[in-house]
Amino acid sequence: MVGLVVDKVITYLGLLLSRPRVVFYYFYFIGQMKLDLDCLLGKQNERLGRYLVDVPYLNYVRGGDVRQYISDVEVVDKRKMKEFPGRYNNSGIAKRKWKNVQTGGSTGVPFKYRLEKKCEDVGMALLFRGWSYGGYSLGDRVAVLAGGSLVGKKVGFKGRLTQRILNMKKFSSYGVSDEDLFGYYQSMKGWQAEFLRGYVSSVYEFAKYINRNSLSLRFKAVFTTAEMLGEKERKYIESTFSCKVFNNYGLNDGGISAYECEHGSLHVDLERALLEVVDDDGCPIVGEVGRIVATAYNNRATYFVRYDTGDLGVLSSKKCSCGRPYPILDGLKGRSTDAIFINGKMIGSPVLTVLMSHTSVKRYQFHCYSEQVILIVEADKYAFESEDLPLIKKSLFSHVGSFDLRVSYDLSGLEKTSSGKHKVVVNHV
Repeated sequence: MVGLVVDKVITYLGLLLSRPRVVFYYFYFIGQMKLDLDCLLGKQNERLGRYLVDVPYLNYVRGGDVRQYISDVEVVDKRKMKEFPGRYNNSGIAKRKWKNVQTGGSTGVPFKYRLEKKCEDVGMALLFRGWSYGGYSLGDRVAVLAGGSLVGKKVGFKGRLTQRILNMKKFSSYGVSDEDLFGYYQSMKGWQAEFLRGYVSSVYEFAKYINRNSLSLRFKAVFTTAEMLGEKERKYIESTFSCKVFNNYGLNDGGISAYECEHGSLHVDLERALLEVVDDDGCPIVGEVGRIVATAYNNRATYFVRYDTGDLGVLSSKKCSCGRPYPILDGLKGRSTDAIFINGKMIGSPVLTVLMSHTSVKRYQFHCYSEQVILIVEADKYAFESEDLPLIKKSLFSHVGSFDLRVSYDLSGLEKTSSGKHKVVVNHV
């Protein structure tokens, strides 16, 4: 008990010294749940209106009908934003207020953009509030099974300090073996981790390892992210760890997020961005499947206005019995979970998207066979083979050992799911 109290004191003091806005926003957002939906939407419209006035390529006039106005704005995707960076990057914001961010993206199209640091703090506070739907409170012990250094480097002092402040322990999901998973099991059990968070594929493989070896590990809740969570994976993870799984949906480049409550509803956050579901003409729709587009009105470093996420979903008008006032995102149709298994180790698709975000490729897809991986890329061949390919090989081989990795520039080999979504990994085994 004393240890738990000390942990929370360290979390609060550490955040107040290093990122005080996170603490403020966290409690502010917790309080927002007491408001009704109309009030929350009114506040969102005010923030959205202030933001649109400052977007130079728009002609919004303060006081106008913000919802009607934005419904007529063109929907853009990352390809267009990459083509015209001067239009979408804010040259007037001070460099100290933003940082460069890169995402490989599950669409297979890497993308680099600017993220305002204030927006990042808002996102972290919303993450913690989203976890509260599963019983988390700031400072609780969270084991994180995701990511890992691209070239196998150990976590530095700053990374260890951040983990200590947030009371988290991170375990790499990049190229893990059974030996690694046993070490993770021992560490989590000894530390008495209360919650587990991770990529769907990583948590699912960890759960299979636990059962395969007749081990026992329990959490108060499991938080999954980054990939589609199927019913089979959900039930298996819940049975293994004797707790409920709480999924979430979101992306930093669009600023949108939605967190699952105890009744299985994905509640859309309204404090960071506007999430719309639109038809083929870009008109907002409710109760029907459409494209999910985002307007990140807390990020003034890169303008994301009606940004096409590449995902499909249904914005529902129903209310959840949990009593939370936030809208519900139904029928989410994102990209399916998949992973590469080679040399007895696993590489999940979220790790691959991070790796590919550091390259100059326009599109990519990994095709996995029993002893060979073929990487299909759309890229300048000379630049790719002289700069990007050595990085990719160094990263992959340092985690799983060498294997037969070949490159193809034949884009006819790119495959999609039956619903037309891009797959980062296609398994032929």
